[in-house]
Amino acid sequence: MYKDFKKLFQTSFIYGLGSIGGSIVGFFLLPIFTRILHPADYGILEILTTTSSIITIFLIFGMDNSFARFYFDSQTDEYKKQVISTTTIFLICLAGLVIPVLLIGSNFLNGFLFGKNNYTFLLQLVFLLSGLTAFFKVPMLLFRIKREAVKYSVISILNVLLVASLSIFFVVGLRKGVLGIMEGRTIAKITILLVAYYLIRKDLSFGFSLNLLKEMLRYAIPIIPAGLMLWILSLSDRYFLLKLADPVELGLYSVGMRFASILAIAIGAFRLGWGEFAFSRLNRNDKDKIYSRTFTYFIFVTCLIVLGLSLFGKEMVMLMTTKEYLRASSVIPILGLGLIFNGCYTIFGIGMNITKKMKAIFPITAIPAGLNLFLNYIFIPLYGMIGAAYTTLFSYFLMAILTWYASQKVYSIRYEWGRVGKIFFSMGAIFIISKIIIIDKMVFSLIFKFGLVGLYFLLLYLIKLP
Repeated sequence: MYKDFKKLFQTSFIYGLGSIGGSIVGFFLLPIFTRILHPADYGILEILTTTSSIITIFLIFGMDNSFARFYFDSQTDEYKKQVISTTTIFLICLAGLVIPVLLIGSNFLNGFLFGKNNYTFLLQLVFLLSGLTAFFKVPMLLFRIKREAVKYSVISILNVLLVASLSIFFVVGLRKGVLGIMEGRTIAKITILLVAYYLIRKDLSFGFSLNLLKEMLRYAIPIIPAGLMLWILSLSDRYFLLKLADPVELGLYSVGMRFASILAIAIGAFRLGWGEFAFSRLNRNDKDKIYSRTFTYFIFVTCLIVLGLSLFGKEMVMLMTTKEYLRASSVIPILGLGLIFNGCYTIFGIGMNITKKMKAIFPITAIPAGLNLFLNYIFIPLYGMIGAAYTTLFSYFLMAILTWYASQKVYSIRYEWGRVGKIFFSMGAIFIISKIIIIDKMVFSLIFKFGLVGLYFLLLYLIKLP
């Protein structure tokens, strides 16, 4: 079983790099940008990034899932090229229709989001960047499907380096603020997109098939609503914070999320490796034990990360940002715990994936999403970013519970709830101790907190974690 988990780690690391590169860049650029940008500027940047993500969902139109599914329907090179070309041409045509409409309506959207502040050009850059991100999905998916790890890794690393270097140049060198960040992202995406498509040039053709497109859309369209629900759960609170609180509160929340993204990076990488890992073991007699033990180890690792973020969050914010952003540390533990339950949703869903009974996915995501919107509307005016953080935590917890229940009905897996409960108890007890015992001197406080991390491992040793 050790070899199984080693393979999962390797796959998650290699293919996770492409999807989490943006989060990595965002985190490591914090010490630079927070010394130049005001929290309100970070709030505006977060809204632009969030808007880009929702537009990208529509511009991809679920075709990334169809692409991965239909590519293996035939072993002939001609058919595979047809799938690639049909997907690419459809995405280009869809962007060609949607982006001009968005450009025409950019003034209206600017007024709705930002009132009298004029960020129209920034929104137009967001529209362009969203289209480029949708096109970028095809080569990156192809690298993963064909297991071309070297190409995938090279493109991912180049993307990270380009975004980081151009952002620093525009923000630090030219002092262009949020505009410089968006310009840097756009130029980097255009450059890396050209490189990626050059690498897959032999896989491209003009073999567009309308019949194939219809089949791919029939597969893709039902998946889109679930994707939108997940977007609501993950990102809609940014708009509530902007409209019901203020850009400063949103900026602080955004920075707090950047620190919590340390866990999001790990979970995102795990999620990419989990599908291949789980499905490749469908024919093994011990597959259920592997799935169950994976969940236990997942909880152990993620609770360790959340504990570290909770204990050292304030010090991390002080080290990497300025005093203006210190209040952001208050949401880090809450958001981290919510991300654990978001990861549980991925693992619990394996039963529905195995049986191919996916009808419950929409209500599983729609119910927490609807509740998320309601709770954000109620609690953000009262408690600001703390209300948003607790709303996210509760929504993710509900989604995890609903996923577990629906998946168990179609394929039962006996999880190690005793061990999982002890892990959560150990993390919670240590967190409470850290809040009860406060040490003012920084050096002694850090020594005490590292001791608490050691206590976590000791407690888990005593409960005999496998």
